[in-house]
Amino acid sequence: MSDLARRKEEARACFQALVEALKLRGASDLEPEAVRAATEFILTCNKRRGGAMGFTVDNVRHLDRLLSEHFYFSALTGEELYRMGCYLGELIRRNFGGSWTLHPVQGKVAVKVGPVYAFPLDKVLRVLEDRAPEKLEAYVFILAKKRAAAAEPLPPGPRPTPHAEA
Repeated sequence: MSDLARRKEEARACFQALVEALKLRGASDLEPEAVRAATEFILTCNKRRGGAMGFTVDNVRHLDRLLSEHFYFSALTGEELYRMGCYLGELIRRNFGGSWTLHPVQGKVAVKVGPVYAFPLDKVLRVLEDRAPEKLEAYVFILAKKRAAAAEPLPPGPRPTPHAEA
């Protein structure tokens, strides 16, 4: 086993342990932990890259770029993968409404957006392992289309602000 493969396997095991710990918290405690991890992810990214990541949909491109860079050149730690998955979920929750929950049948950590379940933690891991049929940007776009097709109005509260394409 190569060093990169070994580090990826260690990261996957750590990631899975963090996800299992999150599931043990129960549905009512998922959101505060996910928000904490997502915020840590943003702070770390902004410090390392001098960027201005936030919770806008446009930032999904940055995640795809980070994952592709790390897939070929190094392995992310399990904690970084976990934070990235929480960030993706929180980005989805804030832009499309919804809440952190455990899927009632699969028992997986999810963000429920209307009648649609998103699995951001699983998705990040599948993209990193190059097992996902689409990248994160496409995943979020597909989720937005499913949300719109459900024809449920957005919940009351602040609306995402539109951003010009760069």
